[in-house]
Parts: sequence; structure tokens; C-alpha cells
Amino acid sequence: MVAKCRKIKEKWLINVSFLFNFLLPKHLSDSIIRAVGGPPQMARIRKKKFNIELTESEYQRLQAVEVDPGTCQTIRVRCRILLLLDEVHGDPLTTKGCAEKMGISSSTVYLTVKKYSTEGIDAVLSIDRNPAQDRARTKLDSRNEQRLYDLVDGPPPEGHKRWTMRLLEEESQRILDEPVSKDTICRALHRRKSGS
Repeated sequence: MVAKCRKIKEKWLINVSFLFNFLLPKHLSDSIIRAVGGPPQMARIRKKKFNIELTESEYQRLQAVEVDPGTCQTIRVRCRILLLLDEVHGDPLTTKGCAEKMGISSSTVYLTVKKYSTEGIDAVLSIDRNPAQDRARTKLDSRNEQRLYDLVDGPPPEGHKRWTMRLLEEESQRILDEPVSKDTICRALHRRKSGS
């Protein structure tokens, strides 16, 4: 109800400011609008791109997830953002006000609201992992890693005194199931060094 009254007042001020700016000189219209409680720049209010209007079940679900001790911090922050910006269950904050109250960036608030508006509550309550991250971890499995260790422990190619990263990369392309970069080889060797 409060949000509805606020919207009616804003529309009224916009219409009044337009009318006064059109009919009266600028200095008179500004003073009259200020007298009724609205600055002349009220006509430049941007509309919200996304509105948060949670259903009762979504509201209760967010509250339950937020207080659950097993919930990660990212999901807690998302729940809190949606609860603070909800227009149905209380007086909503602005995006900037929510960001300041929580001590986070306004882009975090915006992205959470956008995710809720476009994908729904389930998308907000889950963390999407990048499949490329999982792929990078499995690129050098234990079998290929052992092949790489055997290669390093063996003699270097003819004409070289020792193995270099470039030589290991070239040789690994021939002996491994899937080619890996110098960085992956370096990480594997570092794991071996720190593990032993």
C-alpha cells in the first residue's frame, strides 16, 4: 500500500511539474512545485527495470534459507537482498540503499534482482558452476598425471640436458590422451613437489 501511495504521489508531481513548466515561467513553476513538496527534477525519475514482488511461499522460503546454518554466504546475501527489496511484505529499499545497508556493491544487488526476475527463485538459491572449471580439473587425471611423472623421471630427449616446460608440453601431446598446456604441467609438477 505504501509503495502504491508513493507511485501515485510521484505521478502527480510529474504531471504538476509538466503543467507548471508548460504554463508558467521557470522560476514560478519551480517555487510552486517546491511548495507542494516535490523538487522540479521529479519529472526525471527512472522507472525500475525489475520489481521484486515475492509470493508468500517465496518469502517464507527465503527466510528459511537465510537462517539455515548450512547455507553458504553467497546464497544468504542473495536471500537478504530479495527480502529487503520485496515490495509486497514491507517497505522496500532502493538498490543503492540495499547495497549500503548490506555493505556490498550495487551491481551485486542488480545482478541478483535480474537473476530473480528472469530465471526465478530457484536460480537465485543455487550457485551455477562454470563447466569449464570442472573440465580443467579433469583434463589431467591420475593416469595421465602418472604418465607425466614417468616422462619427467626418464631421460630427456636426445640433444637436451634436462626437461624444459616446452619439451614436456611437446612430448605430452604425443603420449597423453588429451593435450595439456604448460601451465597444467607446471601445476601437476608443483603438486608432486609439495606432496612428497
